[in-house]
Amino acid sequence: MFGKPKYRNEFWTDELMDAANNVGTTLPLLQDEFDDKQLVILFSRFQKVEKDKALFMINEINYEAIQQEVKKVEKKYKWKEFFNRSPLSEYIDIENRVVTNVENALLCTNSVKEANEFLKNI
Repeated sequence: MFGKPKYRNEFWTDELMDAANNVGTTLPLLQDEFDDKQLVILFSRFQKVEKDKALFMINEINYEAIQQEVKKVEKKYKWKEFFNRSPLSEYIDIENRVVTNVENALLCTNSVKEANEFLKNI
């Protein structure tokens, strides 16, 4: 979800999580947190989305990609793993980066109702 919300995040989270059983989390994001390349991909795939409004991006969670990214980071920083010093925040950052990859977006819309309907029909 991007942009300046008109409603409180808790409202959107509750409404979207009630729409489908397989929704685990919602994550508020700002367009500023994405690089320009990711935004170009997103807005070219979902051309009806108004860029200056809050939007909802629904992605499929690719657990295999998350595990691959974890292995890369652990390989790069073996000494941290050896001393059991890998902070939880690193793993959360990896998961967020993979989950919010715009190339995996199944839907991007400005409408919470459209997001709800999409989730109900998965």
